[in-house]
Amino acid sequence: STLMKLKLSVRPAALISFVFVFLYAYSISDSVSAERAVIMYLLFIISKFFIEKTDTLTSLAFAVIYVCITDPLAITGAAFVMSFAAVFLIAVLAVPAGRYYRAYTDLRWENTHKRIKGSRHKPTFMEDMAASVLFSFCIQISMGAISAGYFYTFPLLSCLLNTVVLPFLPFLIITGLIGGVIGLFCL
Repeated sequence: STLMKLKLSVRPAALISFVFVFLYAYSISDSVSAERAVIMYLLFIISKFFIEKTDTLTSLAFAVIYVCITDPLAITGAAFVMSFAAVFLIAVLAVPAGRYYRAYTDLRWENTHKRIKGSRHKPTFMEDMAASVLFSFCIQISMGAISAGYFYTFPLLSCLLNTVVLPFLPFLIITGLIGGVIGLFCL
């Protein structure tokens, strides 16, 4: 979206962003999760070329097939299961839970503001935070079950911390980037 703001058309912006994602994934490791992310992002970029919408579950299934063909033993590893399960659970549990919460807040607002014609519900900061906490909670609880199956422990503190920290992630990323840029010029 930053490249689109720089007045680049969709195709060059998609190619540039894919090159950066590919180089980043290549530089961190040859892990299953990085491979999954690159494959899913590649399918997203390809869909941008053809002006089609991509489906998360379809691109996830394509990534599973690709990883299983290139490395059949990867399916036995915890990294494979946790990476693919996280995206699957986001698509089938966390996103619908967020939609239901948004629909609930819209309906609640409409019921209390019936007399105001033509106005629409704009989510408040607290409603946005509650939706983000719900999203994070759904992911953490479901991934906690997978973690308990593989590592025989339930990461209770991690679930609580991630539920609190994930809603603030956009602010943390921005402040981290600002701190990195400032650190380039003054120590």
